[in-house]
Amino acid sequence: MCIDLKYLNKACTKDLYPLPKIDWKIESLMGFQYKCFLDAYKGYHQIHITKKDEEKMAFHTEEGVFCYTKMPFGLKNAGATYQRLVDSAFKEQIWVNLEAYVDDMVIKSRTEQDIIKDIEQTFSTLRRINMKLNPKKCSFGIEEGKFLGYIVTSEGIRANPEKTKAVMDMPSPRTLKQMQWTKVIEAAFLEMKRLVSELPTLTTPKKGKTLMMYLVATNEVVSAVLLTKRDGRQMPIHYVSQSLQGAETNYAPMEKLALALVHAARRLRRYFQAHPIKVITDSLIGQVLNNSGASGRVAVKGQVLAKFLADTPTGINATPERLYTDGASNNKGSRAGLILIVPDDVEYSYALRLNFSKSNNDVEYEALLAGLRIATKMQVKDIHAFVDSKLVASQVEGSYEAKGERMIKYQEKVLELAGAFKKFWITHILRVDNSKADALRKLAGVQFVHLSK
Repeated sequence: MCIDLKYLNKACTKDLYPLPKIDWKIESLMGFQYKCFLDAYKGYHQIHITKKDEEKMAFHTEEGVFCYTKMPFGLKNAGATYQRLVDSAFKEQIWVNLEAYVDDMVIKSRTEQDIIKDIEQTFSTLRRINMKLNPKKCSFGIEEGKFLGYIVTSEGIRANPEKTKAVMDMPSPRTLKQMQWTKVIEAAFLEMKRLVSELPTLTTPKKGKTLMMYLVATNEVVSAVLLTKRDGRQMPIHYVSQSLQGAETNYAPMEKLALALVHAARRLRRYFQAHPIKVITDSLIGQVLNNSGASGRVAVKGQVLAKFLADTPTGINATPERLYTDGASNNKGSRAGLILIVPDDVEYSYALRLNFSKSNNDVEYEALLAGLRIATKMQVKDIHAFVDSKLVASQVEGSYEAKGERMIKYQEKVLELAGAFKKFWITHILRVDNSKADALRKLAGVQFVHLSK
């Protein structure tokens, strides 16, 4: 039986209760000789639904209207609800003698005497909350078993043979083409092994010690490196990065760094809870984020961070001026709008009306040319142009060939003006993703600058 719950899920607020880290659960079983692997019998269906909410999951059939009295599989918050129940019921055992991930549980014991007590305590809790187990999927007092896709032993963790079978059964290459592919894979594996071996050893910070976090923002990525001081050296602990999507690429430098801090705080929440953290970045932004009088960029040591900064093409102070252009042509005439954003996020808006007939592509080029001329007069050094015409962006980049005498002349003129800047970028953005699109369209109602042919 299949019930469509998408509309109910859409109406429900997302339960943000976190699921446990799988790797932590696996590693926590290390050193325990005896284990009992338990599986809840139809786990989700053991949780009752309150009477007032039963009708919200009603569905109709040929024989009438029915509703669930137990929580069905497929609800958006089913996993979080079940995990909250397990964490609450076994709060005195988790991390001590039991690990649970949703409906999969493992009792862990070091000796034969302990395992009897641990099983008795676990079963007592199961009876109290009236949770049933599936005996066909349970095993008791074994040293080796499968948990969350891994083979767990008292000595370590092994890969699941079911998942590695395809690789192990791979036939030897028999043709020249297969031999070439095998050599490519081997070379890639050796290169990856070399790179991993060159990484510095990460360190564990002492509890309560102040940690340092270095934030970096570029045009497309925000990153953060967490460090601690040990023996007079700055040692890296963790590194996180996040690609900017859609309107995020249009954020101001301050907003991007704040976004980097938000992503780092979410990913490294446990470090933030256990340690005071000092944010290290550009002097002005660092003061705002730290709310302290500390200023200045500090020299950060460590191979990981040095390589990370070397690979970053633009620094915090190297954010270019941004130019947004849009144009359209119809039977009422040709219009264009542009917005130029200079340091300190000062915006200059311009509206253009062309008193000579032009196609849409021509108007897009005219808007871009007008913006570049204005930026040149303002002595802008670096500029990043955002246009909503894929044709214009691709022709200027060179990925599209300019066809027709008019398009070729437009392309040459843009490249000529772009050559006057120290650095020039052009990016195509969709109207729906362009945060300046509404502002550009509103420029059609202001005083126009008339251009003669």
